[in-house]
Amino acid sequence: MKTNKNNLEGINFQNDFNKVIELSKQDSFINSVKDLIIDFYDNSDLKKGIFWNRFTGELFLKKSKDFDLYSNFPIISYQDHSLINSARLLNLYEVSEGGLLTIEKIQNNPEKFVKVLKRKIQTKLSRDFKEYFEYKSNPTKIANALPKYFESQWSKGFGYPLDLMDDEHLNTVFWVYVSPLNGLKSSSFFNAYNRQLLSINVVGNTKMEVSNLLFDDDLKLKEIHLPYKNLIFEKLFEFYNAINSSDFKELILNYFEKNFKLLPKEIQESICSKELNAINLTNQYLINLKESLFVSYRETKEIKDKSFEPIEFAKSLDDNILKKVEEIILNFFKENQLKPANYTHTRISDSILELLKKNGIEMTQCFENYWELHHQLQKSSKIIYSPFNSNLDLIKTSQYDPRLIKKIEEELKNSCSTTTKQIKEDVETILKMKTLNLHEEIVNHLRFVLSMPISF
Repeated sequence: MKTNKNNLEGINFQNDFNKVIELSKQDSFINSVKDLIIDFYDNSDLKKGIFWNRFTGELFLKKSKDFDLYSNFPIISYQDHSLINSARLLNLYEVSEGGLLTIEKIQNNPEKFVKVLKRKIQTKLSRDFKEYFEYKSNPTKIANALPKYFESQWSKGFGYPLDLMDDEHLNTVFWVYVSPLNGLKSSSFFNAYNRQLLSINVVGNTKMEVSNLLFDDDLKLKEIHLPYKNLIFEKLFEFYNAINSSDFKELILNYFEKNFKLLPKEIQESICSKELNAINLTNQYLINLKESLFVSYRETKEIKDKSFEPIEFAKSLDDNILKKVEEIILNFFKENQLKPANYTHTRISDSILELLKKNGIEMTQCFENYWELHHQLQKSSKIIYSPFNSNLDLIKTSQYDPRLIKKIEEELKNSCSTTTKQIKEDVETILKMKTLNLHEEIVNHLRFVLSMPISF
């Protein structure tokens, strides 16, 4: 899907860079830079930056604490005292040894200052263009790392527009680290090596803490990024369709909801169906849940969607959507009812457990050791037991302890726990396998399971 990118339509980084270089050769341009330096001079040690806006053609001294992604080319960064009292200027203005050059003296005789300023700006732009040309010409450029030279400029708040890089490269080094595209509520970018930037330099303050580059605390797109709103929301939508975490999808939906009027029409139409969103998020949650439940013990991992709760999400919409979501969840557990799953390692929300209980759906459970089973029986009166998981993992050798296995059997008996017909059939198959060399305690335990009552 392509939509108008607002001010980004037809821009060309190299053409604009060449334009800046040509402007730097003009005295009128350098005099405008000089005027900004003098007008904002306060003899401070704060870092200041002067930029050229590619869309308006204006020069300005950066005062905003927000980072414009595409508009501005950096012309010069400086500190008042260091710039004015450079060795070259002190020599040109014949300042006595140990003395300081004043801004008044420069105002009265600006020609020497303009000459030094022009050379300084042209040298900087020439060096930057050389680095840019080498970056674009390098066929072996690393796709997961920024050119260190430009990375350093960005981290200081004095970087070039982002179209310095091609779209594919920009995805891997920038967008994936910007909130909410990184799945977080804070941004982490401009450093391809440790993946974080705690602050950037800005005028009027030595450091600016970065929380969310694109959006404010209310999840609204910051005003400075409105010219590129279509690009930003298309990028969000691209990530929304590509990711497989319900938590992540729900996070991005929150941003879409808060900025609905700003969204391109195609995206509005795609995400406005609350029912479709709830169903898609629930299906993705169940896919991730399945990956977490039915794996070997050594591969057991936390479900990707740690905080997303499909039933609670559906409740916030309407009753009809809630019924459809509950039906999807019930069908999932019915389809997987026979598969032994380790619920001890995977957190399932209370609302889902309550739904299963209400509909009389009990799941077959497996446990890596006695302590997991003991803990589960403390929470529930009885269980449907399997001595192995879906990957046929039995109790590990290091845990072959006759006393603990006996305790497992005692607690299963005392709690009136059951097994299933399918588990018994599988146990019989295991016991008949002549290629296995099972420990005696495990063989006896499997025979115990054959003696257990069945639930289904």
